[in-house]
Amino acid sequence: MVPPSFQRLIFEVDTIKSGLGQEMNGRLHSKQEMAYMNGQ
Repeated sequence: MVPPSFQRLIFEVDTIKSGLGQEMNGRLHSKQEMAYMNGQ
């Protein structure tokens, strides 16, 4: 059995990771769009 507090910690870490991942993806996409706009 995993203690609930430990499960919560894992959940929070996963949430932070996925949030960071989405933010990084968003920045990557906006950079690609900028490059595309400048290329035209």
